[in-house]
Amino acid sequence: MADGPKLVSMVTQVEIGPDSYRQRLQEEVLKPEYLPRDGKTFCNYFVRSVAHWFGYDGFDDMADHENSAYDFYTIMERERNGPTDWMPLLPGSEMSQAVNYANHGRLVVVALAPGADLHGHVCIVAPEMLSESPSWGGPVCQVANVGGLDSEGKPLNFYGRRLSWALPVSDRSRTGMYLFCRSVQPVFS
Repeated sequence: MADGPKLVSMVTQVEIGPDSYRQRLQEEVLKPEYLPRDGKTFCNYFVRSVAHWFGYDGFDDMADHENSAYDFYTIMERERNGPTDWMPLLPGSEMSQAVNYANHGRLVVVALAPGADLHGHVCIVAPEMLSESPSWGGPVCQVANVGGLDSEGKPLNFYGRRLSWALPVSDRSRTGMYLFCRSVQPVFS
């Protein structure tokens, strides 16, 4: 498959097409430093690393905080007003918007809003098609995810599975999707 339309990161001057973006995300989720250990998960480190590809360092101070996935949500939510780095995707059409942006090499972060649980979660929308989720009751985006362990003790670090693998339907009302706006501008060749 051809790499398709290209985008040029204005910060790094690296072309990012859907195929190269897909490959980089697939490689990144498999890095050993993101495997869960000692009761900790590393979704925050993963998302911070991917954000660096796009020239964004606003998560750097948050990666070592205990509730840092919630901090990521708070940062993106705070930066959505006025001239910002993050734009929330419109509820109701956010899944199709997220997939469209990701398939054009754009960074879309899924973040869980703070709640009663002691941890949050963040992941990246993958440049793939929507996929039907029985638990969410409709089509959802596929994601690049770094997480905990499944019921068999296997890491939930994956690329290209439905969002419902990363976040249960009970978290749907607390799930926000944010497009990174600042450093990547479409340049089609």
